[in-house]
Amino acid sequence: MMLQETVEHATGQAPEKFKAGEVIIEHVSNSGIEHPLIHLPTIFGIDFSVTKHVLMLWLVAGLVFVVVMWTVRRYLKQDRRVPSGFMNGLEFVVEFVRDNIVLPNVGKKWVNVWTPLILTLFIFILSANAIGLIPIFEGLELLNRFVVHAGPASFLSRLIHGGSTATGNCAASC
Repeated sequence: MMLQETVEHATGQAPEKFKAGEVIIEHVSNSGIEHPLIHLPTIFGIDFSVTKHVLMLWLVAGLVFVVVMWTVRRYLKQDRRVPSGFMNGLEFVVEFVRDNIVLPNVGKKWVNVWTPLILTLFIFILSANAIGLIPIFEGLELLNRFVVHAGPASFLSRLIHGGSTATGNCAASC
């Protein structure tokens, strides 16, 4: 065995080394730009195809929008302006971000300008990471295996190949 490796090395035909990074990325990213879930056209050199990470970004953004809008509208319809339940928690998060994150970093003059942006990023990233803890794709895989029986080329089969967190891929979320 050692002689064969020496001869291959001497002739410049060294065996291909194992590339752990490529193997790990294939299993972590699951839906690269080479194999998107939904193919969309390339416009001005930008591929607008939807990967699993982009789908999760849309899912989280829609879910956060619906939950926050529903909570705030329900609060505004009340006769008393005293928050309770989920609105109380949302108010706590707003005050925490404003007083403990934004105010010490930008000062009193700019706190009302920067708080909405930092609060939006904070809630979105927190929600994306929290939703990433839920095994959504594994549940869909069980549903497919025992109920739907979709073929290997179907959208559902491509979707359930491994899990995905929206913030797990900087290229999709940055």
